[in-house]
Amino acid sequence: MPQSQGQILLSKAEKKYNSSPGWFSMGGGGAKYEEAGDLYQQAANQFKIEKLFRDAGDAFAKEADCRQRAGEVNDAANAWWNAAKAYKQGFPERASLPVQLLRYGVVLTRQTTDTHRGRPCT
Repeated sequence: MPQSQGQILLSKAEKKYNSSPGWFSMGGGGAKYEEAGDLYQQAANQFKIEKLFRDAGDAFAKEADCRQRAGEVNDAANAWWNAAKAYKQGFPERASLPVQLLRYGVVLTRQTTDTHRGRPCT
């Protein structure tokens, strides 16, 4: 059976995520995680089009991980938000899962906002 477009993008994202940062990369692979995050986001959106919401939620969660590793906290919070919305459609029997992910996204956003305002994170 041929792979769907979402699976192809997911495979590319996983390959990028697991790749070595390269010889000239001194910053710990931040660009690698940014690129992998972009690919995970594209895969997740494709899974949504294909009505594979559990796969979309998983891909958005992996995107969030990449965004956090790259230091993109606001984008990570948005990815958690998108994962929660996808899981809500894919796991209607587990209503607490999207709520937990939304709380995590809110905590990330609040920490970023407090840090930019010079307040300690609580």
